[in-house]
Amino acid sequence: MNIAVCDDNVIFLNEFVKEIEKITNNEHQIIKFETAEALLETVKNYSEDCIDLVITDIELPGYNGIEMAKILREQCPRIQIVIVTNYTDYIEDAFSVEPIHYILKPINYEKLK
Repeated sequence: MNIAVCDDNVIFLNEFVKEIEKITNNEHQIIKFETAEALLETVKNYSEDCIDLVITDIELPGYNGIEMAKILREQCPRIQIVIVTNYTDYIEDAFSVEPIHYILKPINYEKLK
């Protein structure tokens, strides 16, 4: 499984990826992105099978996480999306992209498992 993690907070991004690696026992490829544009460009340049799961923040520079997820849904309808954010204000909008989960920061890593 290829997992894309997108968050503009580099410290959180690196910590979060380390935790995911622990949870998955390094059995999956995890690709880090600091912007939605970088993630979208990667998907555009490869087949629709290049990423299976996207874990994204909502508050990103440029496209926000929900806008990015809408584009991803058009390009790769089977992609799974998890939204990780500090904000509850976006819950209703997030459902438009059918995420499999909406996780609030700070992350409870036991619950994440």
